[in-house]
Amino acid sequence: MAIVLTVAPLGGSDLSDWMGGWAKRQGGEVIRVPGGADLSMDAIPETAKNLDYLIQDTLRHSKEDVIVLGHSQGCQVVGEWLREYADADPYRLRFVLTGNLERAFFGYAFNKVSWIPKGNIRGITPNDTAFKVLDIGREKDAWANFPGGLWAMLRLVFSPAHLDYSMVNPENLDIVGHKKVFNTNYVNVR
Repeated sequence: MAIVLTVAPLGGSDLSDWMGGWAKRQGGEVIRVPGGADLSMDAIPETAKNLDYLIQDTLRHSKEDVIVLGHSQGCQVVGEWLREYADADPYRLRFVLTGNLERAFFGYAFNKVSWIPKGNIRGITPNDTAFKVLDIGREKDAWANFPGGLWAMLRLVFSPAHLDYSMVNPENLDIVGHKKVFNTNYVNVR
């Protein structure tokens, strides 16, 4: 059993039912991390601070493991936490990310052309930490698997795969690509 902390994407969608209700199937409580889910410049750092509080509090008051589930902007919050906080028991805490636009090698932030303004991009999600991270991107999710180039930039807003991970199950992935760096597993799925 594990307690799952969910970090919402832009717009604040509830991730309790994400990936066919995967968070609920972990057997413990599902807790939504309060915060942002908007385009303001302080949304990501403020939500990362809230995430840190919940991680510390949950680990201190429970014997269960903790899984942090984030999608899209929720992954940016996790990246911020890994850069700025990352002070917890790596044996009891792990991360599952979907649609991460800041994922190394594949994501929008990694492959965007340099002349495009940075916007709310915080940087590439760290992959050299003590924490296990499963970073899942659907093959046709243009944000998580951005091929680069101007034409791809124009198609980003029309990426329905980014909004639909209903058939993705972290325990049984239909893998089409994989790269492991330290404790981070980058997985591309159908």
